[in-house]
Amino acid sequence: MKFFCVSGYHNVGKTTFILKFLDYLKSQNQSFAVIKSTHHKDIVNKDTAKDTTKFLNSGADIALISPEEILIEKKKKVIKHFNQTESLNYIIFKYFFSYDWVILEGFKYSNFPKIEIVKELSDINFEIKNRLCFVINENFLNENAKQELLEKLKDYFPKTPIFFFKDISLIYK
Repeated sequence: MKFFCVSGYHNVGKTTFILKFLDYLKSQNQSFAVIKSTHHKDIVNKDTAKDTTKFLNSGADIALISPEEILIEKKKKVIKHFNQTESLNYIIFKYFFSYDWVILEGFKYSNFPKIEIVKELSDINFEIKNRLCFVINENFLNENAKQELLEKLKDYFPKTPIFFFKDISLIYK
């Protein structure tokens, strides 16, 4: 099993990146699940996020983890719903160990390896630990802005790999 967190500020493209990555995993015949951190309450009786629906529609099995509860869906059916008392490690290894890939959205302060999504310099979270790479969401940038952001990231983080959304196959490796 391979896993990583996708982190980044609101509206930088985390869900878009994950969906692109899931499409690539499907093309490689890989099994996958998404574990999403949410701050919504009553996650069973509320459509917590359109993102969750997108993940389910992509074929992913999911876990939603809120401060109070955990919901696990496989094949679009709720298989487990319980109060939030279990660790993220426990959930990953108990429910998702057999998958080729587990992608976590959020969990930026966990110790898991992270891909940080950015669309401008102010999107960088300097508190992130275990950063694997940056992925620049080029969909928001003209060519000059893209090059400027790339150069600044290289200056601030010379040892951290930098990719673009179009580089999914490179990130997969």
